[in-house]
Amino acid sequence: MKRFTLIAFILFTTISLFAQYSPSLNLSIRAGANVSNSTWDIESDFVNKKGKIGFQGGVMLEYSLPNNPFDLQTGLFLTTKGAKLKTEDNIIGGTGGAFYRNRTLNQMYLEMPVFAVYKMYMSNSTCVYFNLGPYIAYGIGGKNKEKITGNTQIKETPEEDTFGKSDKLTYGNLKKFDFGIGGGVGMEVGRIIVGLSCELGLTNLSNNNSYKYKNVSSLATLGYKF
Repeated sequence: MKRFTLIAFILFTTISLFAQYSPSLNLSIRAGANVSNSTWDIESDFVNKKGKIGFQGGVMLEYSLPNNPFDLQTGLFLTTKGAKLKTEDNIIGGTGGAFYRNRTLNQMYLEMPVFAVYKMYMSNSTCVYFNLGPYIAYGIGGKNKEKITGNTQIKETPEEDTFGKSDKLTYGNLKKFDFGIGGGVGMEVGRIIVGLSCELGLTNLSNNNSYKYKNVSSLATLGYKF
C-alpha cells in the first residue's frame, strides 16, 4: 500500500506542477457525499440490504486533447464505501425464535479514475459534461462490525479490519485492490463544478467462497476549477 501511495503521489504531483505551465491542463478540487452499497449476499431466510452514506474528496486533472471532441480526466481521491446487511438466522435462534444479524462494512480507498469527458457548451464559461471510464482503487482502512439481536438479547461483536484476515465467512475479509467503471453528468458554470456520478465495481473483493462482494456507489459532488 505504501508503494502504491508513493507512486500515485509522485505521478500526481508531477502532473500538477506541469499543469501550471500548460494551457491544455486544468486542475480542480472536488468533494461530495456518496451512497454506497454492494452485491454482497449470503444464504438466509431473510436479507435486507441498505445503502451506506459516505464521502469523497480529492483533485482532478483534465487534459484537452487537440483536434478531438473528448478531453481526458484523471485524479486522486480519498473515498469511503461500504454496505449494510440484515439477515435472519434461525439456527442461532433455535426454538427461542429467530435472531437477526446486522452487519456493517466500512471501506476507505485511495482511488484514481481515468475518464473520457465530452462537453456541450452553452456559452464560453458554461457547459454540460458527460464522462465515462475505468477507475482503480486501493483499500487503506476500514472496520466491520456485527450486532446480533433477538428476543431481549443484544450482542455486539468486536470490530475487525475490513481488509484483514478473518475466519468469519459472512462478512469482512475483503481484498484491497478494486477495479471498476464509473461515469456521470454535470455542469460547469465559470469555475464552479457540480456533478452526479455512479461507480460499478467489476472485481469480486471477497476472499471467501461463500459469497461475492462488489462495490456499487452513487455520488454528488461540488468542485472548483483553478
